[in-house]
Amino acid sequence: MFFWQAVMEMLGQSIVSLAQPAMQNLYKESFASLVPTMEKITQNMFHQINNSFSRGTQECEYIFHFNVGITLDVVYALVCFPDMQYVDSNLEKQRRHADRAQEMLVQMRSLAETMQNAHKLQTNLLKEAMDQQTQKMTA
Repeated sequence: MFFWQAVMEMLGQSIVSLAQPAMQNLYKESFASLVPTMEKITQNMFHQINNSFSRGTQECEYIFHFNVGITLDVVYALVCFPDMQYVDSNLEKQRRHADRAQEMLVQMRSLAETMQNAHKLQTNLLKEAMDQQTQKMTA
């Protein structure tokens, strides 16, 4: 019985000594490919988060600017610089900018309406011309 135990122990040690380098190489190779892959995945994830945050901030600023009429710079000024003269001058500048934007919007709407009317007129003229040509051909 002692003999078999010694044989089994020697056999176990030789298997461990043979398998250990192969297992270590396998772990090294696995982690060598896993770490760069995880790095790329994490980098991509943070890039997507950054893009989403930037897009959300721009949308927020756009909504704030066009619905309220002031930019985030003025909000920052209100919070950080309670000096009312500075805030008032920036607010007035933003109001002038909003007024100009409103005027441009009115002009653009007028131009769009003019273009629609011109399109309708051209369509009607073309239809009349085609009707006249059709009547000439059938007569």
